[in-house]
Amino acid sequence: MLGATLEARPKTDGLTVKRGMKGKPKPLYFWDSADVNKWLRKHGGLYYELYGDLLSKHDVTGRTLIRVNDIKLEKIGILDSSHRHDLMQFILRLRLKHEMSDLRSLNQRGSGFELKLPDTRQSSMDKTPTTEKIAGSK
Repeated sequence: MLGATLEARPKTDGLTVKRGMKGKPKPLYFWDSADVNKWLRKHGGLYYELYGDLLSKHDVTGRTLIRVNDIKLEKIGILDSSHRHDLMQFILRLRLKHEMSDLRSLNQRGSGFELKLPDTRQSSMDKTPTTEKIAGSK
């Protein structure tokens, strides 16, 4: 019932809670509980009305949100299993988009862990004599 009405919502990237510097989305790891509630209001439909205050009460941040699972949702008070399932679907989509965004970002700028190896190519003048040349001179 709720899933059908929620699926009819327009699709967005889910990562555009706040824009940071240079117009880029605020990284999920830096979302505070207000950012999480803003995301839930935009993407969770009726679940925001049901559980927005609960997430605020438990100070669920972006870092917490991407680590949450069904058991943790139940522990904070979301007792309806179908609601937990639907919320986990939203959260898993957000997590996937976040990870894809991170990978795209790494591909564009590099990870910073690339090794720059020194150029080991030598000109023919710099090469040391090989064993063949040494054996031939005897």
